[in-house]
Amino acid sequence: MQAIFGIMAQKKGPLIRRESLMYIRYQGISYDECARGYVGLFQSAGSLGDSDVQSSWHLNEIRRECGWFNENLGFPRRLYYRPYSKGQISGLCWFRASAVEYVNRARYLAWLLNDIGVSIAEHKSSTPGRGLWQDDHQIVAVKRLQF
Repeated sequence: MQAIFGIMAQKKGPLIRRESLMYIRYQGISYDECARGYVGLFQSAGSLGDSDVQSSWHLNEIRRECGWFNENLGFPRRLYYRPYSKGQISGLCWFRASAVEYVNRARYLAWLLNDIGVSIAEHKSSTPGRGLWQDDHQIVAVKRLQF
């Protein structure tokens, strides 16, 4: 089998396209001007105060899940870039769809937040933007700028 321009060619049989990568992002409804996108899952969870959560069970679960991510998810070394001499553009964090445990836990955290009234939506994309940093579980990307 030989790879030709992203297409896998076999000696016998049809050509098979390589599967495109899929990325998943959980985001809230507040807009972040620096990132030119909506706040993410962890920013939404981190902005909660104890008084914002009526149920101690929800608060304990949110803290437990955030603690798991703090221990297991790498912290990006690069979160922004400076296209001009002034200012910066922050990147948005996306999970790789192949990071199943991370996505499942993020989905559960999003459900917990939605259940207490913090709106979080799941978004999928095969083109999250210009990659600034990545590891096996996530990518930090900047949305493509429209001129």
